[in-house]
Amino acid sequence: MRHYMITRPMSGAVVKVTSKEVPLYGVWNDMQKRFVFGIVETTPRRAEKALFRRIGKSAYKWRYSIKKIPSNWRNPHNPNWPKK
Repeated sequence: MRHYMITRPMSGAVVKVTSKEVPLYGVWNDMQKRFVFGIVETTPRRAEKALFRRIGKSAYKWRYSIKKIPSNWRNPHNPNWPKK
């Protein structure tokens, strides 16, 4: 996840922006009903560009869409990964 700076912090300080301050957008998978690829951006266009950089032309598939991430959202576990 990228770190976005809203105001200039004290020197050397890193500020993490949450969705309460700035709306964040991610890639939603309509089949799995979860956000995928760990893409979190401040604009829908940036999220779309990040998706194309990540998976190429497969991003044109109907199952992927750019959605605003709710402030209280917790992604469910990935069903494709086995539990340890």
